[in-house]
Amino acid sequence: METRVIIQFPPENRAAAQLRFMETMESLQHQGKISDEEWSLLAHHHRPVGIDEADRIVIRYDTRKQAAQAKSLPALVEVNRELRRAGLGKLMVVARAPRVRKTPRRRAGPPRQRVLYLPTRLVSTTLPHRRVKGKEFVRINGDMTMSLTATQKSGLPYGVYPRLALMHLTTRAVLEGRRHFLIGESATDFLASLGITNSGGRRGSATRARAQLRMLASTAFTWESRNSGRSHDRWRGMLLADEWDSRPGSGVHVTLTASFFAMARSSSVPLDAKIVQKLRRSPMALDVYAWLTWRVSTLKKETVIPWLALERQLGCDFRTPRQFRWKFRKALTKVRAQWDCGGAEPQERGLLLRPCAPSVLSWLEHDTPHARRPPDE
Repeated sequence: METRVIIQFPPENRAAAQLRFMETMESLQHQGKISDEEWSLLAHHHRPVGIDEADRIVIRYDTRKQAAQAKSLPALVEVNRELRRAGLGKLMVVARAPRVRKTPRRRAGPPRQRVLYLPTRLVSTTLPHRRVKGKEFVRINGDMTMSLTATQKSGLPYGVYPRLALMHLTTRAVLEGRRHFLIGESATDFLASLGITNSGGRRGSATRARAQLRMLASTAFTWESRNSGRSHDRWRGMLLADEWDSRPGSGVHVTLTASFFAMARSSSVPLDAKIVQKLRRSPMALDVYAWLTWRVSTLKKETVIPWLALERQLGCDFRTPRQFRWKFRKALTKVRAQWDCGGAEPQERGLLLRPCAPSVLSWLEHDTPHARRPPDE
């Protein structure tokens, strides 16, 4: 491994490097040569940015000191050895060229969050799109079944607002690494952080959002997987938070449950905040975007997802399969208007998917966790 200063790589080159690097990491993990902790460390802090003209996979760091320290990291050395053994090139560690700004940039107000996160299990099995009768709701993804149970009379959460709230809380858990935090100076302040205006009245957006948050807080999540005829529960009856504390003058404080916090920290999908903002009026479009950016980035080869399997994951609350397919295509069109991913193509028998880079390329270069697929499908 060498240490140099290098220029920017084009997106296609960067995506190829990321896929090659991930395949090598997964191979080493299966062989037992790197542990889960080492896998997580590489996924968090050591990600490739491209392949140079000598077919070397480049990993870039902010300083020469960080680059030099990375060269002696045992897990990274093991990845480099496996790449060379398989004839896939080798690693090159580089330092980022210093940036020079003529004048400092100033922001009005707090900095915007550029990347949001959502637990992988809530990407592969989603919340309802519309009101659900009764107190139970089920989504199915291969061998994985998600069940929602309302613990109060208010019912089950649905639509855009609980999805936005889950993204906000997951992002705080992922980036801050703690269960308890202040989410706003008031409930209105928290809703404003989700892009929800303070319009009151019986049918106002703020009134409906508060009702959805109450439903979300009182919903129990259960994921059950069946392998070889056996049932395995990873999370049963999991609630989102242990406490929602709102007091005048002290703000709104949330303490996430240990189960939700562990799920969010172990496997969450990064999403582009700008794209989420553009799609925020459609729960189906949000689901399709999150599912698509996760799914295509974890593929190793071209595959077709049958319409029935897609409907079970994303749209079992539609009246007919034909209605679901129409809604899915409409949502996919909205997603493509914001993120031109060539990895998804609707066909007669299902959705054709091809491996490609996720919508948030920058998350691979920063201090963030990689979204690993749960053992379903």
